Amino acid sequence: MPVGYEYIGEAQLWYARGLPPTRELVAYLLVVVLIASHFSSLLVAPNRATAEPCAAVEKLSPRAQPSDRAYREFLFFMPVPTCDVLLLTPAHNATLLFKRANRPVQGVWYSLGGRVLKNETLRACAVRKLLAEFGLRRREESLLHAGTMEEHFPDSAFDGINSHCINSVFACVLSPAELRVLPDGSASAGTRTAGALDGQHSRARWFAVDDPALHPYVATKLDLVRVALARQAWGAAGVGGRRLALAARDTTANALQTLRTHRPVHTLGEALYRR
Repeated sequence: MPVGYEYIGEAQLWYARGLPPTRELVAYLLVVVLIASHFSSLLVAPNRATAEPCAAVEKLSPRAQPSDRAYREFLFFMPVPTCDVLLLTPAHNATLLFKRANRPVQGVWYSLGGRVLKNETLRACAVRKLLAEFGLRRREESLLHAGTMEEHFPDSAFDGINSHCINSVFACVLSPAELRVLPDGSASAGTRTAGALDGQHSRARWFAVDDPALHPYVATKLDLVRVALARQAWGAAGVGGRRLALAARDTTANALQTLRTHRPVHTLGEALYRR
């Protein structure tokens, strides 16, 4: 007898007696329950916390800095999300770098920035670090998000642990009024006024954006900033100005290729960038 005939015969026997077979009854009830649950879920109002996760997160306050023990354990197992801010002149031809007092890249001229706190947006982090490390107040919308890159350092604030950062790069173009209160090459840490440094840095100094002595990671960040500025100029230009913007974009792309070709490799060591 083919497979299934025995079951069909049993079902027919149950129907002949006026009673439904058990297996058919269970299957029928299961289908009814599934259909009812499906339609009832459509009638229930959606959870706003689920439907609008971004709005719910924005209302949360950033967490406090973790303890050294918690941060050490996190740094051992996970990469750290960070934000860096590149300060530029109005002509975009020079950037202000800071001589780091702490590890990693201790003693190196580097961009300012730091790790992102829980529930903190990237722009909020960039604004916070700009104020905390340099005393400069800026609105979030005044910063240009240039892109994201990775940073790998052989050391960190903790012995025996290297640093791995996922870095979001922002550009801050300074106004002529802001330039007048910023430090020159001899500036050092002082009071918490605009242009004063914190304990993370010992000095501040202007560098040309095409200086070959820039740390490779700083040079990469400036590459991202150049492209972002060109894209911003392209978007802001009218129809008549886009031909000039296109030429500027091509010139920027050629310059970036030249920089990448002749840039020293990071593995050569940090001594090249400690002048």
